[in-house]
Amino acid sequence: MTNGSLRRVLVSLVMVCMTASGPALASGGPGAKSCEFQGTWFGVTSPTDLTLTGWMVTVEGKSHLSGTNNLEYPAFEPTLGGAFPAVRISTLRGIWERTGRNTFAYSFTGFGLDAGNSPVYISKVNGTIKLSRDCRTETITAFMSVYLPGVSPFDGDPLFTIPLAEHYGYRY
Repeated sequence: MTNGSLRRVLVSLVMVCMTASGPALASGGPGAKSCEFQGTWFGVTSPTDLTLTGWMVTVEGKSHLSGTNNLEYPAFEPTLGGAFPAVRISTLRGIWERTGRNTFAYSFTGFGLDAGNSPVYISKVNGTIKLSRDCRTETITAFMSVYLPGVSPFDGDPLFTIPLAEHYGYRY
């Protein structure tokens, strides 16, 4: 290969690399970055009111693309408005995956338990999360599906599914 041919190949390769990375950089604007999702998030009233609301999630993962999460919500009203004889809920455990630069999909599953620690319902919560530009606040959408014991939350039909109000998390 001659010097002229080698130079043309190298220049073409550099141009292809610059063209491919341009849209990715442009979509986030100057200094755009992806937030890391891992850490402990605490439920707060709003992005500007950091009063705790009674839940916390520990998000783990071996990469920035997916992982596991554990929701603890000791302040949750376990009877679901008197519909079930539950006295507490278990820790809800689940998974998450990145869907965009600072957006994620998640799912948790856990149990409503009676006084003898027997399941009276299975709860599956799933939704989306969008992190703020500073990566410290999250806006969460959620749907909760409730299953009777003996019905699989993985492939069974829920007793009902309800949308939950938009809520917020904060980490420091």
